[in-house]
Amino acid sequence: MRKTKRLLAVGIVGAVVIAACVGSLTLSETEQRTMSYPGSASAGNVVIGQSGTTPAIVFTPATAVDSDTILSLSENCTRWTLNLPSLPVLPALVACMSGSQTCVPTTYSFTGTFTPSGPGPDSCAVTVAYRSNPPVGSGSGSGSGSSNTQTLVIVLNGTGVAPSYAMTVTPAAGTALEYTDIPINTTSTKQQITVTNTGTGALTVTGTNTDPARFPVTSVAGSTFASQPLGVGASAKFDVACNPLLVQSYTATITFQTTPGNLMRSVGLVCNGITSNLVIDPNPAGFARNTLVGAPPADLVINVTNSGAETMFMEVGLTTGGEVSVIGAPMSPLANGGSTTIVLRYTAATEHPFGRIDNLVITHDPGGTRTIAINAEALVGEIGVTPALVDFGPVCPNSEKTSDLMVYATSSGPVNLTSITQPDAPFMVSGTGGQLAPNHGNIISLTARVSATTAGKLDDKFTLNTNIPGAGATHDVQLTGVALPAGVTPTPNVVHFGPGQIRSPTIAKRVTVSNCGESELAITGAHIEGPNAAEFAIVAPEDPRQTIPMMGELEFLVIMNPSTPGTKIAQLVVEHAGGTIEADLDGNGFGAGDDGGEKTTYYACNAGGAGGLPIAFALLLMRRRRRATA
Repeated sequence: MRKTKRLLAVGIVGAVVIAACVGSLTLSETEQRTMSYPGSASAGNVVIGQSGTTPAIVFTPATAVDSDTILSLSENCTRWTLNLPSLPVLPALVACMSGSQTCVPTTYSFTGTFTPSGPGPDSCAVTVAYRSNPPVGSGSGSGSGSSNTQTLVIVLNGTGVAPSYAMTVTPAAGTALEYTDIPINTTSTKQQITVTNTGTGALTVTGTNTDPARFPVTSVAGSTFASQPLGVGASAKFDVACNPLLVQSYTATITFQTTPGNLMRSVGLVCNGITSNLVIDPNPAGFARNTLVGAPPADLVINVTNSGAETMFMEVGLTTGGEVSVIGAPMSPLANGGSTTIVLRYTAATEHPFGRIDNLVITHDPGGTRTIAINAEALVGEIGVTPALVDFGPVCPNSEKTSDLMVYATSSGPVNLTSITQPDAPFMVSGTGGQLAPNHGNIISLTARVSATTAGKLDDKFTLNTNIPGAGATHDVQLTGVALPAGVTPTPNVVHFGPGQIRSPTIAKRVTVSNCGESELAITGAHIEGPNAAEFAIVAPEDPRQTIPMMGELEFLVIMNPSTPGTKIAQLVVEHAGGTIEADLDGNGFGAGDDGGEKTTYYACNAGGAGGLPIAFALLLMRRRRRATA
């Protein structure tokens, strides 16, 4: 079969498979040999913090003469994991060339697992690279020199669903706020605890403190520690300080409990009371919040004052010295009443939730040693787009199609969508940038448009530009479609069902009838005809007798349900006021004793023996001249 250009038309509609026509929509251009596969798969609704898996996405040869090899599958989606069995060895997928041959039906399949970080839809584009080899028995070989490497895209979808009652605490529940060394009868720098309602129902949060005298709590922005109502998505903030009275270690626990739901989250508090002539500000010290991984925050300046009566000699160091370094040492010696600074730098090279990342240790003489907790956070900045690929399908000349998109942050860091790099005409994207809250905290809505005048394949992309450092700064979204000529056109005009188990209906495949004429089009009926018409069926619409408006469409869903082994050939015929339009259907039946009762990972075929004509040749013999009219 002649290999020509192909349009990947991947929809967001369940497991419907779409083949597409391009250019002037001729036989040679629409019968591109390709694998048969579901265009999309959904993990459904998944509760945040849990995981859901898509149904198996199955690859089979599209026609009876196919031989395709999957080379790789890849994605770049934070909340998705591909579950990939070992890829088949060459040749991967081989279909039968004749109805009388014996086939052992096999497939290659994978699934995607979705673990949502926040509420709302999520979409992931999986790129599949594969090689279309010459047909089995063609005599042209199957090596890389005679093969054609291509790519296709499969879209995975899922929706994160918040539970009825959920609460998060920052710093994370089960961790501790560490104040390290604080001089007695002084108050440390305050550290903040944030409580957020992440469920779908309103909450009242009650806070308790096991040692309010040593760890006083101050409400922020009107929050009430004793009893705080929290609507869906709302937060309350509380500052906590350490006020040691004696030279000893102090510990306490702050606990938040919800009504309803009875959820409990606790954060530990640790503080060492000391005597010291050094005044440290801030203490504890912290780098700027909401830092993104790969985007270091401003340097941290710590002020040091000698409140003693003697000159003081100082040296500084860090407990671990990992991503924090001392770039400005204090002046030493430091006279009575004198002040100096220590400057720290944080690389923020790896993810780190808010909390202590290191300790600054000041050794001073006279006096001893002071330890100051250094807090930091480095959050992952990533964005996602739903849908992950925009397929406009068939587009009539001088008409416009639109697709709404949602942009969101998929991980723990806030992201700024700074600008949009537009695609080339006839595509366009409208909308503005803005701030995206972490973990699907909000969305930015965009609209993609296409308006074509010349028939042919449409492919391009637009780019989202962000403040994410490094390679993640941009995010491409693919755009695809097919511009139709004037008149009435079926898309595609050749539908490959591939091998199908006898007496087992295949997944439905879509044929779109587009009215690109200058008036309404009355569809008067639809039927299947051809040598194997009884083994195909129209499953939608229930009543095809409908009127398609100008620039409108009507979708037909067709299945194959083979009753015997071998090549299957038929046509979908759609009748309208001016004549008929037709789409060729083909497939191959297997089973009923010819599969050996076992499924493996390929289609293994017996190349010997006489049989029916290959599908491609049979289609050429039976094809009638198109009777479509404008």
